[in-house]
Amino acid sequence: AEALAMRELGGEAAYDAQMLKYRFSTNMRGNTAPLVSHDGSTVKDVYKSGIYAKGAMLMHTLRYVIGDSLFFPMLKKFATNVKYPYNQFFTTADVEQFFIKETGKNLSPIFNFYLNTTKEIEINVYQLASDRYNMTVSNAPIDSLPLDIATDSGIIHTIMDATIDKPFRIESKTPPVIDPRGWYFRKIIFH
Repeated sequence: AEALAMRELGGEAAYDAQMLKYRFSTNMRGNTAPLVSHDGSTVKDVYKSGIYAKGAMLMHTLRYVIGDSLFFPMLKKFATNVKYPYNQFFTTADVEQFFIKETGKNLSPIFNFYLNTTKEIEINVYQLASDRYNMTVSNAPIDSLPLDIATDSGIIHTIMDATIDKPFRIESKTPPVIDPRGWYFRKIIFH
């Protein structure tokens, strides 16, 4: 909600800056524990995981994968649904099932990736020549991973097939910027 307030007050740039802080915060905490705690977890254990920052990253990724035209009305519908008032508890599974039902998409792998693991999407970029690069993706939570790549000629919107090792070719006179708005919890390795 804090990032969305920043978006309302300062536009997409302010939102992106807030999300960058969340990703940095999650990385600085070491991402050593899944967000979903288990029986016997202490309050310190729960907050050690970077619960707010990584939770915000989950919602940020869902926004990108679902698209704004569906995400924002769904978020409002969830927040105003009398089934989930502020004076009652609802579970992670309730939120997950709500998003799955509303989109008709299997979003469970994304929820699992962010909530039950400490994994990061790994994006490897290999420079082949001064203006040619290959890119591969591994450890992705979904098989068809939408991805933006900034090049010298603009933004490329692509869908990476995370189930195969076939590299994606990028042509750019400048080094490509992978996932420039930071939609994913990921690490990018240039070779």
